[in-house]
Amino acid sequence: TRTGMNFTELEIGQIDDVAAVAPMMLISGLPTSGQSRGTKNSFVLATTPEYANAINLVFVQGSFFSPAQKTGAVIPEEVAVQLYGTSQAVGRELTVRGKSLQVTGVIKKPEGGLNVGPGSNITYIPYEVGKDINGGTANIFRIVTKVAPRADVKATVEEMKRTLKESHGGETYFTVLTQE
Repeated sequence: TRTGMNFTELEIGQIDDVAAVAPMMLISGLPTSGQSRGTKNSFVLATTPEYANAINLVFVQGSFFSPAQKTGAVIPEEVAVQLYGTSQAVGRELTVRGKSLQVTGVIKKPEGGLNVGPGSNITYIPYEVGKDINGGTANIFRIVTKVAPRADVKATVEEMKRTLKESHGGETYFTVLTQE
């Protein structure tokens, strides 16, 4: 089931050829630990566990947080080393804007990537924690989707556009990007 999502993400998830859908919310602040004052060149992104199905993250330890892990966090190796002096960080505690979280996974920093996605030095936290940090507001800046294998990408993109336009009252103040 798709938990923690608003109406728009749920509608996109109903499209036949959409295999995964996850909202992305930027969170101001940096991850810290009791051993460190913070990190350099990183940022925090709140999302749902389905993000791991939409983006190909490479784990060096642990895994993405599950829906049951309401206070999980996934960090890149570089952040783990900055916070703990080692990349072996699963089970350790970190804090984001006063919220205590437990590291469930450590990822390798991929080569390249898109603006705010793989290739960036991102700490991932649960969507609901992000909303809580933002005073109950979901400030979504992007929704990541993955199209099912062998699906007609162009037709699926058109269906997403139609769905988004409908759910935004006929307004088209959004863009659907593809890797093509």
